Amino acid sequence: PNGVMPSISVQPPPAISSISLSPSSSSPVCSGTQTSSTVTASLNNPSSNAEEITITFSCSAPLGITCSVSPSSCTAYTGSSCSVTLYVNSSPSTPPGSYSVTVTASTFTGSSASTTYTYNVGPAISISSQSSLNFQNSYNIYITGCGQNYTLYVNNSPYCYDSYAEFQVINSQCTLSNPGSYSVYAQGCYNGTCVNSNTINLN
Repeated sequence: PNGVMPSISVQPPPAISSISLSPSSSSPVCSGTQTSSTVTASLNNPSSNAEEITITFSCSAPLGITCSVSPSSCTAYTGSSCSVTLYVNSSPSTPPGSYSVTVTASTFTGSSASTTYTYNVGPAISISSQSSLNFQNSYNIYITGCGQNYTLYVNNSPYCYDSYAEFQVINSQCTLSNPGSYSVYAQGCYNGTCVNSNTINLN
């Protein structure tokens, strides 16, 4: 009209600008241990009008490793982000090593982006002990290997680290974080009389 040619501009569809993991790798864990990471996908903002987009997530893992994403999708507006949780597990027989798990985010517009989570399986645990020369019933316990929590049993009953416990009390629990070095004091007490134990059984 009035000799003026009308014009229109077509904005590109919303696209995934980035995908990130927190954390992006696991600490060395024992085989059979499940780990998790927060997956965050961000959308660009191609126009001034915010548009709601559903982002769908998937993952793939090598043999011996399983992965899942929960929930499988989330909704974000253009220029913002949303997050889901990645779960990674292994079988008890998975050998030590680093395994790459690929996480992919995609939209109905065809936009997609991927990132990698590193699942680290540490060596099997090893427990050793050494008695103290200046205190006969004091033992140092050395735990090495994959990162995990364990209960230390003394004389087939659980006893807490760095504490005195009566042998007849069998319900005291003690969780140790591996790897590390711990001290165990074996002492049996009855009616106020305490006797040292010269034997520590580890299992």
